[in-house]
Amino acid sequence: MNNKHNDFYTQVSLYLLISLTFIVPHFILNKFLLEIIAIGFIFFYIIKHIFFGKINLLKIELVLLTFFILILINSTGYINSIYFFAIYFLLFFFSYFLSIINSLLLTFFIALLYLFQADRFSYEVFIRLISILSTTPFAIYIVYEKQRLKRLTKDLQKKTEDIMLFTHLKLKQDLKNALFYLENKNLKRLKKILKNLINKVSNYEV
Repeated sequence: MNNKHNDFYTQVSLYLLISLTFIVPHFILNKFLLEIIAIGFIFFYIIKHIFFGKINLLKIELVLLTFFILILINSTGYINSIYFFAIYFLLFFFSYFLSIINSLLLTFFIALLYLFQADRFSYEVFIRLISILSTTPFAIYIVYEKQRLKRLTKDLQKKTEDIMLFTHLKLKQDLKNALFYLENKNLKRLKKILKNLINKVSNYEV
């Protein structure tokens, strides 16, 4: 229940701050805005390091990073900003830390704000809007493939460990049987067990 509340608050914070980044540059001098944001960002990480240590604050960091990147872009020209490329990194962060539906909705919301903000609808604006809308699905696919590969690697590692454990126990039991037959001078059974051991060692390349 707490996780659902935290996710809800994260989503609301993101939508509010994203909207704010399209409004603030109109009222605060760009000359001082970036310096204020940079100092605030540094101050946050100092406070985090001193008072929170290893506590997971990824969602708070995502919200602040979103605000910082968009305020950087919007205070230097909005969709025509020279820093517009930074939004693609932000969309990858969305895909990694948020659910698929939330990532797509936030992407659409940002694209819509840039569309309404543009002074005129030009070919360059169209291309950048398309690039925003197409980056998130691509990022989601990459994140999905990475997680799938991670799961496959983990499953393969588990299966390998199970096979090695089974092999170890089987060889241990065969050695015990060989020792038993040796003590009882049952050379026929001992010879059979030793042959099986040689075959197993050859098969598993131990």
